[in-house]
Amino acid sequence: MSGVESVGLEFYGEGSLSFPLLETLEFEDMQHWKEWYSCEGDEGIRVFLHLKTLWIHRCPRLEELRLQTEGFMTG
Repeated sequence: MSGVESVGLEFYGEGSLSFPLLETLEFEDMQHWKEWYSCEGDEGIRVFLHLKTLWIHRCPRLEELRLQTEGFMTG
């Protein structure tokens, strides 16, 4: 995954509830990753309802991350 530059809506799939039981999400050594487009604001789509830990390490080009979930927000 080191060549990934962008994570977009395709990451969340086609349903209205994505990753409903995911508690930990980790990204590491994604040297070219620049953007993560969240689906926040898209009507009826809910993601990461149980996310407790988001760990991003050694992703030097990631410029901005705005992600809102139930009880967890970063931005």
